Amino acid sequence: MTRTPGRRPTPRPQGAARAPSPTLATSPVATLADAHDDPLEALLACGVLAAIDALAARTAGELVHETDPQVLLAAALAVRAPRIGHVLVDLAALEPGDLLGEDDDEPDLPAELDAGAPPADAATRRAVVERALPRDRASWRARVAASPLVRAPGD
Repeated sequence: MTRTPGRRPTPRPQGAARAPSPTLATSPVATLADAHDDPLEALLACGVLAAIDALAARTAGELVHETDPQVLLAAALAVRAPRIGHVLVDLAALEPGDLLGEDDDEPDLPAELDAGAPPADAATRRAVVERALPRDRASWRARVAASPLVRAPGD
């Protein structure tokens, strides 16, 4: 990653790019989301996650050898929650609007934490978030609960 003071890290390209979907080939959503098959990268690129959210999730995952992208996404969202003034993330009830600040007033971030202006319009950001979030929330919760990143009370 390339780091420049005051800017978000620029991820290095990973492998060959996925072939564009014929129905989305000209869509900004396709450009943004197809470039980032990893949900963390997609949400980072559209400004939903800050670099520290993704870094903390990946670091924790490395410590326990967790590689499931959906588990790492849940970890990044858990890191994001207190940063924006929340105490938890309810994966079962999480909706795209929750991540886009449509349903509540998110506090302004200090300049050093702000990822900068999102590179996409609101509709594109919403589409990327919808694509990044698992559709089956119950399965997502089960995968997260089974991860070594998570412990139940008393464990």
